[in-house]
Amino acid sequence: MAVPPRSALLLAQVFALLGLFAPLAPVEGQTLTARSADIEIGGRVQTQFSRSSVGSATNDIFLRRARLELDITLNEWVDGRLHPDVAGGDLALKDAFLRLTLDPAFRVSFGQFKRSFDLFELASSSQLPMIERDGRVEGLDECAGVGGVCSYSRLTQKLSFSDRDVGVRVEGERGPVSWEASMTNGEGADAADENDSRSFAGRLAAEVAPDWTLGGGVSVHDWVSPGGETDRSPAWSVDLEYGSWEDGLHVMLAAVVGDNWRSLDDDDAPATFRTAQGLLSWYHPLSGSGPVVGVEPMLRISVADATDRIADDTGWVITPGFAAYAGPRTFLSVNLDLYEGASGTESSLKVQTYLYF
Repeated sequence: MAVPPRSALLLAQVFALLGLFAPLAPVEGQTLTARSADIEIGGRVQTQFSRSSVGSATNDIFLRRARLELDITLNEWVDGRLHPDVAGGDLALKDAFLRLTLDPAFRVSFGQFKRSFDLFELASSSQLPMIERDGRVEGLDECAGVGGVCSYSRLTQKLSFSDRDVGVRVEGERGPVSWEASMTNGEGADAADENDSRSFAGRLAAEVAPDWTLGGGVSVHDWVSPGGETDRSPAWSVDLEYGSWEDGLHVMLAAVVGDNWRSLDDDDAPATFRTAQGLLSWYHPLSGSGPVVGVEPMLRISVADATDRIADDTGWVITPGFAAYAGPRTFLSVNLDLYEGASGTESSLKVQTYLYF
């Protein structure tokens, strides 16, 4: 008899645990009381099929995300979050933090969370209409310092200016203005620090007109040079957003410039990278009682220059896509990532199902 894969066993354990709690929850909700806290139970399961134009790539069907989401509320001042993920056969923590709300303008979190920097990274994977933030084309590896395709999110993620890390975050909002800042280890999710230095990130955003939000941020990453010394590299961002998720027209625009500290010269000085990205989507609700409650065409354009030391290394990602919604954040999405770079033109067709509960 075949042995179930590790991912299947982990999924079975996680959802069996969820099943034990389910009878305790209200019929119209998924909130239960454990000891002195209220726990809201949710999750997401995303299954992806990808097919690359690169001949050496493996075309695959796989679990992209399989998360159990626990949002925990102790009282009006103390709450937290625990989001384990078992996709890929390993148990990994995504968000895991305790948060103190001293005032709407001042909240402080301790644990693992997303760095306070990038508009596209801070958006939830359950809402973004593009399937892969980095526009990856399987089998293609040409972007200086970071590998893969040269794209906006590939650079911000692999250079550790965005994505998850462990540390302390403060955030708040007052009127049309919101802000957040984080101090983290700099090594990424579930990773121990390798030096005594810290990484810092901060972001400020304001509603400048009805439905229009202007934002910007800075992220400073600490890294260990080949000589063993700790150095720091900055990145700056500016972004503009119109509209919101599943509500008509939605536009996201962002640009980032900073140090590519993974691409060094003979003196261990980092190169400079530049990147920008735009996302246009339009959610249209459908009337009637059928299985599809809304449709959403989208277009993403990303341009990235990984280093100012190499000529003609700019990469472009153009992603047309379409999604059909069965409910909030539950949909079927089709994306075609078209990449134009130093090696020529390649593409990746992706189909992904999104279940959100």
